[in-house]
Amino acid sequence: MIKLKRTKSLLVILLTLCICATLPITTVLAEDENDSADVMDLPDGRSITVETTVRDNFTDSNVTDDINLTIGEDYIIDFTKEDNLSLALRSMADLEKTKYYKFANSDNNSLIETENISEALLKIVGNKAENKAVMTLVDEANAGVSYSLKFMRTQYTGSKLTYTGTFHDEQTGNDVFKEIRDDYYTRHHFDCKLNLNTSDIESGIIKNICIDNATLSFKTGETPTFTAKVSDGYGDFYTLSCQDWSVGPWAESEQIIHATETSNDYAFKTFEEGKKYNYSVFIDLTSEATKKNCKFDENTKLILNGKEMTYSSMEVAADYAYFYDVAEMTPASEVTPQPGKDTPQPGQDTSQIRQDIPQVGKSDGKDVKNKDQKSVTVVKNQKINSAVKTGDYANPLLWLIILLLSVISAGTAVFYKRKNEFFDFLSKIF
Repeated sequence: MIKLKRTKSLLVILLTLCICATLPITTVLAEDENDSADVMDLPDGRSITVETTVRDNFTDSNVTDDINLTIGEDYIIDFTKEDNLSLALRSMADLEKTKYYKFANSDNNSLIETENISEALLKIVGNKAENKAVMTLVDEANAGVSYSLKFMRTQYTGSKLTYTGTFHDEQTGNDVFKEIRDDYYTRHHFDCKLNLNTSDIESGIIKNICIDNATLSFKTGETPTFTAKVSDGYGDFYTLSCQDWSVGPWAESEQIIHATETSNDYAFKTFEEGKKYNYSVFIDLTSEATKKNCKFDENTKLILNGKEMTYSSMEVAADYAYFYDVAEMTPASEVTPQPGKDTPQPGQDTSQIRQDIPQVGKSDGKDVKNKDQKSVTVVKNQKINSAVKTGDYANPLLWLIILLLSVISAGTAVFYKRKNEFFDFLSKIF
């Protein structure tokens, strides 16, 4: 009977060793050790003490590749990829459910999971069937911003048991079974940027400056007005610091009028006929955009009134962008009607009336060309052909005679038709 009990004890030990042998073996540095002891009762009434030494093992992974999310587009986390960024993002996803993340602090440099969807910045939806997850931007108000991430995320990856021996404790009378349990973790060190891109802002670089409502065409004698404004949705990123109209190219001009300095002694007062004027714009980055790590660079473009503009020169730094001579304009002549001849009357000679209408071919008027308008020609000595008359000036008696002749012709035709029918009828009787 005693021999049977000992056999069962040995079987328990061998079974434990088999389980340990089937666990995966990984070699990493064990940083922490913790001892624990459990008492197992054996079938023969004796007890065996299991002493377990727990060691935490860490593998460090540095994430330096930027995370580029574009508003309205999916970011795929591929679970088959083994690069550091993919492994780090996999640790944030769950193939069987949806997770939400927000910024962990006011510095906006780390992410933590949240159950409150209303405060979420990112959403990660798992797809087990396709072995991937889809990350999207939830808080679209943050679109166009670049954040510098610097935090660590620890992921548990598994454990291993190692049997180290058995000895008999004389004090307790129990056999002591000794083992080591290694717990494994990966520490993902994020040191990269989270770029929440739009069509105009990418990786924190403002690609397109969008300005609307600029007035680029004036007439002779008009005073320059500045109506341009930053397009809706971009006021948090940049502002119009100034707009200029200059006589000729900005760099060579001695007469420039600024939107912010109308009292300048060198500024012209009104647009004059025959002169060419150039329009320039000056853009400054806002302090809010600086906090969001946004900036300009040499590839930044100007979109003015919905069109990409060319320019004679550009001065750019991280916090400002100046575009010179983005539009050229020659003012159109102002129409000055002569007294008493504002409106032509029927049959009136219009040779003295000046009309600002586009013409093709030769003319003794003056052509004024404008970047935003067609050529305008002042046309003189144009007469209405007096041989062409309308029905309003015809003689009514002529119409009466024509009507009478038409009635007589119709009556004659009817008479001859009836006459032939009458003679046919008589021939049949007689």
